[in-house]
Amino acid sequence: MMTTKSKVFPIPTSYFGIVLGLSALGLAWRYATPFLQSTLSLYHLLEVIPHIVSESLLLIAGIAWVIFISAYMWKWIAYRAIAKEELSHPLLGSFVSLIPITTMFVGLIILPYITIVGQIFIFVGIIVQLLFASYYMAGMWRGTYNIESTTPVLYLPTVASNFVSATALATLGYTEWAYLFWGAGTLSWLSLEPVILNRLRTIEPITEQIRPVISIALAPTFVACATYLTINGGVIDLIAKAIIGYGILQFFFFLRIIRWIIVRGFTISLWGFSFALASMAKVGIYLHIATQGQSIGVLGLPMFIIANLCIGILVIGTLLLLFKGKFFTK
Repeated sequence: MMTTKSKVFPIPTSYFGIVLGLSALGLAWRYATPFLQSTLSLYHLLEVIPHIVSESLLLIAGIAWVIFISAYMWKWIAYRAIAKEELSHPLLGSFVSLIPITTMFVGLIILPYITIVGQIFIFVGIIVQLLFASYYMAGMWRGTYNIESTTPVLYLPTVASNFVSATALATLGYTEWAYLFWGAGTLSWLSLEPVILNRLRTIEPITEQIRPVISIALAPTFVACATYLTINGGVIDLIAKAIIGYGILQFFFFLRIIRWIIVRGFTISLWGFSFALASMAKVGIYLHIATQGQSIGVLGLPMFIIANLCIGILVIGTLLLLFKGKFFTK
């Protein structure tokens, strides 16, 4: 993948996907906490459990972000050639956008505790993601990209980045600005989706080594919906219902090909599923609360539970890699 052979950096930029998944799931739990606390109180159970779960997930995500951002800074000091090559790489370059994305998530984590610091992280993340997307994605318009390199990682610089920007702005109360970013993310998603799916269907299969990146394809639908519901206050309207329907359809598609994706066993790249799953969990809670579990609302809690179980599998798989000494690349 990278042509630099003299050195291999032990922590790839794609590992920021771990921070992305844990922070998104933690924020889903933070949103669900009032509902879960009221439910637990009915059964005389510990109401503090949801708060502990959410803040624990967010703490772990924050610590991981500090470790990975420090590693990335070190990469530019000791592995500068690799860092430079990564910025223009047709596959790995997209993962660099995970840095401003997770920076915004760290801002959302901090926001309830130290508001001004959280706001700084959010606005820095928004500015950096816009600059990087302009540099990386617009550069492809010069005919420098090839169809074989077209994979779902292309969703990261313009789709995921703008959706997270919209979520952060809506959380800060800038609803109109949030809709601008949601629109940018949605139209970027709709323009990229046919190209990416056409490549997956008609060009030769993606190699086993990088096949797990296909997992990112599940993200745009549920992230778009979670962002939209964050902006509109949780109203399950026609747009939300349509996106949820498409997301569930794609979830079944991935159940069909999951064995093909993980043919080489568990790898950290499978954390590409985590953002979609965490967003699915949040959408599930929005759906259940808005409908009080009636009609299509019966899907809400199963979505939340299934998403948590799947991310739990990712956590267990990652811990096993750590214990086996296979977490860091060699």
